[in-house]
Amino acid sequence: MSQSVIINSVYNDGEVAQILFKPDNSNSVINLGNVTLPYLFQPSLLVPPREIYGFYTITVLSTDCPYFLSIPRVTPTPTPTVTATKTPTPTPTLTVTPTPTFDPCKVPTPTPTVTNTPSITSSNTPTPTETCTNPCGCPEPSQTPRPTRTPSTTPTLNPCITPSNTPTITATPTLTPTITSTPTNTPTYTPTPSVTSTNTPTPTFTPSTTNTPSPTITATPTRTTAGTPTPTVTATHTPSPTPTLAYTAYLFIEPVSGSTNIGSYMYNNGSNFFGFTNASQPAQNQSGFTFDMNLYMSYSGWTNGEFPSIITQVVPQTGGGVDNYGNPIVEGNFLTTEVVVNTVGTSAWYTWIIPTLATNNGIQTEIYLNAFGNPTQQESVYTEPTINSYTVTYTGSTIPQGTYRVYTTFPNQIFKLNNNNNIYFRGSDIQP
Repeated sequence: MSQSVIINSVYNDGEVAQILFKPDNSNSVINLGNVTLPYLFQPSLLVPPREIYGFYTITVLSTDCPYFLSIPRVTPTPTPTVTATKTPTPTPTLTVTPTPTFDPCKVPTPTPTVTNTPSITSSNTPTPTETCTNPCGCPEPSQTPRPTRTPSTTPTLNPCITPSNTPTITATPTLTPTITSTPTNTPTYTPTPSVTSTNTPTPTFTPSTTNTPSPTITATPTRTTAGTPTPTVTATHTPSPTPTLAYTAYLFIEPVSGSTNIGSYMYNNGSNFFGFTNASQPAQNQSGFTFDMNLYMSYSGWTNGEFPSIITQVVPQTGGGVDNYGNPIVEGNFLTTEVVVNTVGTSAWYTWIIPTLATNNGIQTEIYLNAFGNPTQQESVYTEPTINSYTVTYTGSTIPQGTYRVYTTFPNQIFKLNNNNNIYFRGSDIQP
């Protein structure tokens, strides 16, 4: 059936905006071009024809400010009411006008108007029942179907685990202790006519890989004026530090001003991915993706001062409490991260690269973002599934070697940001 939606704005009507449309049943992103608001969108005129349901990104050209609009697929649930009548030939007619709704609390500006009027003839007279009247309290609309995750190779190297300190065993005189809670000490004594004893301990050494306290054994022989010397062994237990897991997420900032340099580097090394600032995307197969991202992450500009330094952040493995900015700490989601104003002098692409172990092999499908200097009022943004569905086993030296996933919004330009204010990111949602 024919559908249409009117996209307008109380603040920007009459201005030109670029509109990107991502249907809810497809991974394709359709550029509707530069249009004047308000704009009547008729998806049935596309080839192939589409429906109105999906995610819209509206960028007003005069402000370079993106707005987001989601139109979920709604299935009306009519409650039939049977009305008895003595008329010999009743012909009730039902006209239902469902209006798809969206979450106005996330995207307050664009206002969709949906016209969808099917005609249905039925022997009953159903009365549609609204289940919710508060737009900010309704259940969230259905999200774009999540892609099937490509299994990743189990890494042989965990770049993020901090090794525990090596315990030191001090023995006086020379003793080889058994590293257990009760050391075994079997001395052999050879007394001489003078009161001088020879201690020859013959303990058994049993290595252990568990993190148990390591004893420090001090043998103190005691001499007597006559008889057999009796040594006294005093064991002192020194607990070893408990090893902790430290996972780190990495934020790569690719400025538009460096697009020529990184593009030439990628091209000269045989890649068809020239960096996000050159409107290109890594290969859409596992081997090609690994090659492209290894090359991209090894670019010297990340470490020699040509590009902004890579920003790191902790990925907690337990939840509870709040971080330094007052936001909740959630297991597997990196903490609130600040990009200080004017860190980048031009607009830039922001890309998160996170170890697969940090998210327990899950996918960071959403990331919180605020580009206007407020760390506690953040909007959750979807990362691009055609990029986050692949892994990269990094073998270079820019960051620790290991297996990672890549998170950004390309081709959607949400993560192409100006740094006129402090920018804040935070992990939002992880899916298997």
